[in-house]
Amino acid sequence: MRIPLLDRLLNRRSSSTVHIFRATQITDCIQNKMNNSMESGEGDQEDYYHEKKPRYQSRVDFCLIISILVVLCGTMMIFSLINYFKLSSIVGKENMISDRLQIVTECLKMNQQLLEERDVSSYYVNNNYSISFYQDKVIPVRHSTDRYLTYLYLNSLQNNSALIIDKYRVRQLLVQYRPLIDSANRSSSQIFQFYTNLITQNHKIAVNYIQQVDVVHFWHDVASFVFVLRGMESLEAEQITGSLYFENGQFPDKYHQLAFVSQASEKQLFAHQAMKHSVTCAYLYKQEFCNTTLIEDIEEIESFLGSNQPMLPDPKRHLYWLNLTTTYNQKLYIIAQKLGQSIITSNSLSEILHYHQLPLSVATMIIVLTAALFLGLAVGRFLCSSYATIKATVSQTEIIEMEKETTDRLLDQLLPPTVAQQLKQCKTVRAETFDDVTIYCSDICGFTNICHSWRPIQVVYMLNGLYTLFDRIIDRYSVYKLETIGDAYIAVSGAPKQLQHRRHAREIACMALDIVEGMKVLRIPNMPDLQLCMRIGIHTGPCAAGVVGLKMPRYCLFGDTVNLASKIESTGKASQIHVSHTTYEALEEIGGYEMVFDEVKCLLGLGNIPTYWLIGKKKTQPLRATASMN
Repeated sequence: MRIPLLDRLLNRRSSSTVHIFRATQITDCIQNKMNNSMESGEGDQEDYYHEKKPRYQSRVDFCLIISILVVLCGTMMIFSLINYFKLSSIVGKENMISDRLQIVTECLKMNQQLLEERDVSSYYVNNNYSISFYQDKVIPVRHSTDRYLTYLYLNSLQNNSALIIDKYRVRQLLVQYRPLIDSANRSSSQIFQFYTNLITQNHKIAVNYIQQVDVVHFWHDVASFVFVLRGMESLEAEQITGSLYFENGQFPDKYHQLAFVSQASEKQLFAHQAMKHSVTCAYLYKQEFCNTTLIEDIEEIESFLGSNQPMLPDPKRHLYWLNLTTTYNQKLYIIAQKLGQSIITSNSLSEILHYHQLPLSVATMIIVLTAALFLGLAVGRFLCSSYATIKATVSQTEIIEMEKETTDRLLDQLLPPTVAQQLKQCKTVRAETFDDVTIYCSDICGFTNICHSWRPIQVVYMLNGLYTLFDRIIDRYSVYKLETIGDAYIAVSGAPKQLQHRRHAREIACMALDIVEGMKVLRIPNMPDLQLCMRIGIHTGPCAAGVVGLKMPRYCLFGDTVNLASKIESTGKASQIHVSHTTYEALEEIGGYEMVFDEVKCLLGLGNIPTYWLIGKKKTQPLRATASMN
C-alpha cells in the first residue's frame, strides 16, 4: 500500500527549483504525525478511563464480592458434604450399637428366666421335693424358659450370629441338668451355683459383646450400661460366695472372705460409676431405690458377713439373703433395660436428623447465595459512591500517622522515653528523688575568644559538629543528655532510669574517656589547625528530677549534686577529667580505673571537697561492654 504523502513529496516539482527531500526527513515527518495521533488517542482514552473509573471500579468490586461469596458457599458445601459422610459413618456405628444393645437386652431377659428357674428349683429342693409345688411352679417356669429360648430369644433381631450359639448351649445344659434335680441328686446350694454360674457366663459374654463397638455419641450412657452389667455380674458372684457362709456357718477360708468383700466393693463401685457417667442412669437408680431399704439391708448383711463371725447354719437367713440379692438383681435388670431403650431411642433421633441434614444444608446454601447476589449489588453501588471518600480518608490518615510519628520522635528526643510516654497518655509527671546518680558537665576551653574571633554561623557549625560527636558517643551508654547551654554539655546517668550497684558512675566515666579520645581527632573545617580542648567534671550524689514548665517543658535536675558537678568542671584543666570524692569511691568500688589525687578544694557554699583526676582504665583489666541506653 502506497502512502499518498510520500507520493506527493517524491513527485513534487517546479519550473525553477527542484526540492529534494532526504529519506530521514520523510521518516521523521511520518513519525511525528503518528506520535501526535497516538498521544491524542492516549489522552482521549485516559479521559474516558477517568470518566468511567467509578463505574468500572464498582463492577470490579461487585465481581470480586460475588466471587468471594461463591467460593465461600462452595467451601461450606464441601464441608457440609464431608460432615455428612462423617456423620454417615457415625450413624452406622450408632446403628450397630443399637443392634447390640437389643441383643444384650435379650440376653438379660434370658438371664431373668434362668434366675426365676433357679429360685423355683432351689425352693423345690428345700421343700423336700413337693409334688404339688413341682406341678404348680417348677414345670410352668421350665416351659416358659424353654419357650423363650426356642421362639423368642434373638429370633426377632438381625445379625445375631455372635450370640445365637449361646441359646442352644444354654438349652442343652438345662436339658442335662434338670433330670439330676428331679432325681434328688443335687442339693440346693449346687442348684444355686449351677444357675448362677450360667447367668454369670452370659453376663460376661454380653459385656464383651457391647464393649467391642467404637462408641462415638452417647458414650456416657453406653459406659453406664456396661457398668450396670458389671454390677450385676459382681452381685451374682457375691450371691454364691455369701451362700457359702450361710451353709457352713462361716467362710471356708480367708480367700473366700476377701473375695466376698471384693465383690461387694465392686458392686458398689460399678453402681457409683454408672450414676456418675450418665444422668439418665442416675435418675433410674433413684427411681428404683428411692422408696425401699433394699440397699441398706444388703449392706448390713455384707458388713456382718465381712467380719466372718462363726455361727450355726441358718436356712432362713440364707433364704432372706437370696431374696434380697435376687430383688436387687431384678432392679438392676430394669435399670439396664430402660437405659438401653433410651440409648436406642436417642440413636434413632440422631439418624433422623442426619438424613435431613444434607437437604437442609443445600437449601440453606441456595438461600445464602441468592441473598449474597442482592447483597453484592447493594454493596457494589455503595462502594462506587464511597470509593473517593475512602481514598481521601486513607490519604489523610497516612499524613496524620506520619505527622504523629514525627511528633513522637521529636518528643522522645526532648524528654526521656518514660516521661514522654506519660505525657502522651495525659498523665501527670511527678517529680522523683534519686539517691545516687552521676552528673557529667563539660565546656570548651577558650570558647569566649573563639566567639569573638569567629563569625556566629561558624560557631554554630563548630558546636553542631562537636555535639554530634558527643551524641554519638552518649548513645553507646546508659546516659541521658540533659541540655546544652552554649558550650556547656550536661548529661546524667542513673536518672530517670535507675542503675544498680552504682553502675551509673562507670557509664559516665567510660563516656568521658571516649569524649576525650574523640576530641583528639576532631578537626574544625574552617580551622584545621585548631585543637579544641574540653574541661570535664563528674560528681556522684543524690538529686531530684522532674518536668518543669508548661511551654517548652524540659526534664531538669535539682540539688547540690548539680551545682557541685558544675564547680568541679570549672576548677578542672583542659583535656582532663575532674572527679569528686564520691565519684572516686564509686569507681573504686567498681574497679578497673586509674585515678590520681588532685587536692582538697574549698568550694563556695559547699565546703572542702577532695578531687581526683581520672586518667583512664587500667590496662590489666579487660574492657567490659556497656549497656545501651533504654
